[in-house]
Amino acid sequence: MVTDSAPNYKAAGGRLVERYPTIYWSPCAAHCINLILEDVGKVPHVHNLTSNASKITVFVYNHKHILN
Repeated sequence: MVTDSAPNYKAAGGRLVERYPTIYWSPCAAHCINLILEDVGKVPHVHNLTSNASKITVFVYNHKHILN
């Protein structure tokens, strides 16, 4: 069983594993990676980099002649 890694899902997963020992519980890897990347994005240098990259992307998509 794969679930979100929120505390309520962890608790529910733990209770199910206790009741049904043949069930294996694991947190969702994509959710865990998303949480890690959110924390990395809060680092000032990384935040500045992603902000500038976002501005460039918006500029390019708003000026379609550049894409031609």
